[in-house]
Parts: sequence; C-alpha cells; structure tokens
Amino acid sequence: MRIVLWMGCAFYFLVGVVHVFIGSLSPHLFARYGIGAREISVILSVQFIGFLIGVLFSPVFSKKLGPFGVITIGLCMVGAALAGYLWIDRWELLSLTGFLIGYGAGTLETTVGALIIGQGVSGKSGMAKLEVFFGFGALLFPILIHLLAGEDVLLVVLSSLLATIVVLLTVWVFLTSVARLNQRFPQPEGAGSDTEEFFPGNTPMREKRCLGLLIVFAFVYAGIETSYANFLPSLLIAGGYEPYSLIGVSVFWASMVVGRTLLAVKGRNIPPLPILQISALSLILFLGVFPFLHDAILVLAAIFLTGIAAAPLFPVAITFAASVSRGHVDEVTSYFIAAASLGGSLISLLVGWSLTLEELPVTLFLFAGLALLLWFISFRLKDTGSSFYKPAGKSMDR
Repeated sequence: MRIVLWMGCAFYFLVGVVHVFIGSLSPHLFARYGIGAREISVILSVQFIGFLIGVLFSPVFSKKLGPFGVITIGLCMVGAALAGYLWIDRWELLSLTGFLIGYGAGTLETTVGALIIGQGVSGKSGMAKLEVFFGFGALLFPILIHLLAGEDVLLVVLSSLLATIVVLLTVWVFLTSVARLNQRFPQPEGAGSDTEEFFPGNTPMREKRCLGLLIVFAFVYAGIETSYANFLPSLLIAGGYEPYSLIGVSVFWASMVVGRTLLAVKGRNIPPLPILQISALSLILFLGVFPFLHDAILVLAAIFLTGIAAAPLFPVAITFAASVSRGHVDEVTSYFIAAASLGGSLISLLVGWSLTLEELPVTLFLFAGLALLLWFISFRLKDTGSSFYKPAGKSMDR
C-alpha cells in the first residue's frame, strides 16, 4: 500500500529530527537549565539506551500487538517526551524524557523499516525513500534552529513538533483503522509466528554466516556515518577550513539525501551486492583523498561525493539482510539497527580518541580503513548470500 510507505516516510522524518534534537537545541538547553556539555552527554547516553531497548524489543511487541499498535505507542512516547520539555524545570528529569524519546524513535525506526522491507521487490527502493526522509529531518531541523532567534525558540520548536505528532497520530490511526476494517493492512512477507525461533535449526550455515557478516557491516557503517557527520566540523577546523565547518555538515547531509533519492528512483532493479561493493570502494577513495586536498571547494566536493558513496550502503544492506531470512524480517531488522546503534556509539569513541592526537590524516585514514573493512565484507557476502537473494514479486506501489 502506497499510503503506508508515505506514512513511513513521515515517521522516518520524525526519527531524523529526534537524532539531532538534543545536539541542535543544546545551546538553548544550556541557557534554560544552567547546564553544560557533561549534563547533555548524560541525557544523550540515556537517550541512546532507550533507543537500543526500543530497537531490540519492538519485534517482540510487534508479534503481540501488531505493527499498528507498536508504531502508535512509539509515536505517543516521542510526543510525551517532547511535552516533558515544556514543563520540566530540572535537567535531571530530562534524562527520563531522553529515554522515552530514544525508545519511541527506536521503536518507530525498527517497526516501520521491517514493515516496508517485508513488502517484496520494492523493499530496497522503499527503504531508500525512508532514509531520504530521515536525512531530510536530520538536515532541516538544525537549519530551522539556526534561523530561529530569541528566547522562545524552545517553546516554538516543541509546540510545532507536538502539533506535528498529533497530526501524524490522528492520520495514522484513521488510515490504519480503515485499512484493518477492509483487511488491507499490510504485513511483512514471511513474518514469523509466535512459536518460530530466530535462526531455526534447519537454516543453512551459509545464511547464518551471511547474516552475521551483515550485522558486522551495519556496526561498521553506522560508526563511519555517525562519526563522520558529528566530527566533520572538527575535521574541517583541524584542516584549516573553519569558515566551512558548518557548511560541510550541510553538504554531507544534502548529498546523503541526493544519493538515497537516486537509489529510490533507479536502484530497484540493480542487484544489492554490486551496489555495496562499488559504494564501499568509492567511500575508500573519497575518504582517502581528503588529507591531500588543499582547496576549500575541492574539500567540499570530496565531502559531497563521500555522502553520495555512503548513501546506498545502509538501505541496501538492511534490505539484503531481510531477504536472507525472509521468515524473520522483524528480528533481522531489529538486530541490524541495534548493531548500527552500537557501532555509531563505540566507533565514535575511537574517532574521538584519534582526534586528540591532533593529526588529521590519522583520523581520515581511520575512516578509510573502516570503509576498506566494509568493502572486504561486501566481497565475502558474494560467496554466502548472492545465490539466494530472490526478491518477491509484490510491490508497495500497487
């Protein structure tokens, strides 16, 4: 159903906003609560824990309540967390809102992703469309905060987000209620029953190995994307391009949106493994060439091409992982996103340590080395997964 896909895009836009919510509003939180970076890091850590728990538990609740109920709960949790910012006057209590907003975002990302991926041959393009809107959310929200000025920024932003969630929740409940009455609410293909086990005993060993490699792939890729986006201003400042530090971040997210849009439009009929291999190889090239550039325009061009190269990796890899074990789409999606969350957190620590060495090439070659690991994994998948990637004939566009 096309309407479910577009509702999913709206939810992913919200998740993209949530991912940059605390960081974008941190100056205003500093002023309102009289706190600093240490307190913000605590809130972010609790939000990460909530996100991880939401990701891991969403398949369990999805089997009990169905995707409709789980998505509704996720929306309500994000809304409740945002409402908390309107009346909470102590920063310690913001940790609770951080947990709720993280749990809700993790639930939405995993459940919506599994729902779209499970719809067959259009799963790859559908996932790409979701990631496009995720990128739009992460790109546009900081720009909005930058454009707003005055003491009422928090009130305006929170009120707008709450109104958006109320509209999304109302539309979602109405549309899915109608669809359920007409028995048209989509379910992921091959979704496991309550009695099925993840990775059953008769699953071929090569499929288990392929899934394991893809989970490692998710861990490494998310580490690259999260760290590169978060530390890009620091990288540009260290390279002598301080006036372009914020522009570089916008260029990166814009290129991710462009790359995933191209994947959504043109990538449906391209096999997944060539996309992963070519994208990983391109990522190595553009990350590796960065230290040797000495012109701001060339640096921004390299950042743009880095985003283009990285854009297909997550949506293609998660769709490929789901295709390997079609009877367990929810579980595979959950573990994939959980691995990505851990990778984004732990590899960021490694990249942060490399920046303390004050040697820009060390950090950039670290990124290139991680991209080389992605390329190696993509070729190992050729021996274990390519022979049983068989898209279904069903389409979300029908």
